[in-house]
Amino acid sequence: MPALAAAAQDHPDVRFLFINQGEDEALVRDYLAREGLALEYVLIDPQMSLSRHYGAAGLPVTFFLGKDGRLVRAHVGEIGPDRVATEIARIDSR
Repeated sequence: MPALAAAAQDHPDVRFLFINQGEDEALVRDYLAREGLALEYVLIDPQMSLSRHYGAAGLPVTFFLGKDGRLVRAHVGEIGPDRVATEIARIDSR
């Protein structure tokens, strides 16, 4: 998550939603405070509805949505700022 927080700072024109799946709000809040992460958009999905909706093969997963809100690509596993930048550029070039 720290890498994605850095990517969000590097791309202020892109909306990043940080969605925790399967854990409760208190646990997420404690983690964010402990890591010193001040994220603008944090959603809690305790039933893991998002993964089911998009048919994700595992966690962690990063979803890249186009401007129309449709799924463009899903990346399963850890992801770094360079890969995030590459995926954003692909979406922007469409």
